[in-house]
Amino acid sequence: MSSNLSTYSYSRNYKPQILYGTQNYRIGNELDSGCFSNVFFAQHNRTQTFVALKKIQLNGLDEKHFKCCIKEVELLNRAKSENVVKCYKLFFEESFSYISLEFADKMDLDKRIKI
Repeated sequence: MSSNLSTYSYSRNYKPQILYGTQNYRIGNELDSGCFSNVFFAQHNRTQTFVALKKIQLNGLDEKHFKCCIKEVELLNRAKSENVVKCYKLFFEESFSYISLEFADKMDLDKRIKI
């Protein structure tokens, strides 16, 4: 039984399509920062969606805090409410974790919050 390898093309220049990664975003100004993370205003290149892109430093992050980061994403994905920002994607690059979140500017939040 032989296979016909000539039917398959091979290219050394082949690059797989990367669906998630910082190269898929235009990253703008920093919106906020904390001990382990920074949040940037960004726009997804393909969908043109504005997002808040949270960048979390994984180096030096202990297991407890790493689990908290994963839990944050899990909870945001489960929350189906107009009062909670949507979590679009979680991806890892080098020593960072990135969370792509729905962007809600102050004007939008002021309209939604009823005191």
